[in-house]
Amino acid sequence: MNERAPRLSPEEGMFRLAGTDASWICVHTCPTPRCPCRTALVLATHKGRETLEARGAPVWQAWMSGGRYREAAHEVADKCADIIVFGLDIDTAQEQQSDRDDPLDLAQYPRSPLS
Repeated sequence: MNERAPRLSPEEGMFRLAGTDASWICVHTCPTPRCPCRTALVLATHKGRETLEARGAPVWQAWMSGGRYREAAHEVADKCADIIVFGLDIDTAQEQQSDRDDPLDLAQYPRSPLS
């Protein structure tokens, strides 16, 4: 465990979206205290909490260990069609692609939680 990263349970940062029992998101900011990045990482699914927990486990484990959690999120996005992964700029509320700072085209995700 990275001593700089806070200890969280897998349930922290996980929220059910209003209007449906199956839509869930998991949101975490950078685990480094006082990091200037100002970006939160978001994982989302319409397949329920259990799917989000199972598919997002590698991201959570990397986040908790101080590892490369953004790379883990990119791998999850590539392998799991039922998970949407993106960044969210905390100051502008602009969605970003998970692996770079380019804006995310939400039209690619018609059932996206933010569209």
